[in-house]
Amino acid sequence: MKFASLFKRFASIFYDLLVVLAVLMLFTLTLVLLNGGNAINSGSIFYQVTLLTIYFSYYYYSLKLQGQTLGMKAWKIILLTEFGELPKSKNLLTRLAIAPLYNLPLMMGLWLPFILRKKITYYDHYSKLFVFDVRSKNCLK
Repeated sequence: MKFASLFKRFASIFYDLLVVLAVLMLFTLTLVLLNGGNAINSGSIFYQVTLLTIYFSYYYYSLKLQGQTLGMKAWKIILLTEFGELPKSKNLLTRLAIAPLYNLPLMMGLWLPFILRKKITYYDHYSKLFVFDVRSKNCLK
């Protein structure tokens, strides 16, 4: 199995960002309409928690059920265990918890390992989940 390239990872992240932003905007529009056209208080705990829940739910359920988000499908990459299995909840939650922490400073958690000639990120290693190129031989068992 061949690991996904840095370019494909960034491209799928950008694609998924567009999808998630669209969903969050639709949710916000729905709330504004339900609020009689009035703005939503941006400091609302309900609003902030719901936006985070939608954000993480998109990634969790896409990856748990298919091993791919829409962006990953478009760029033909998949998240699997080292044995070619779909992610388990424990591993996926670990990945979703630590990936943002590693990526906060300028996405360093994603590109730094590639500069250091490693094929996987730190959160790949800790979660025991890896991003493979679907086109590689024997990627999907």
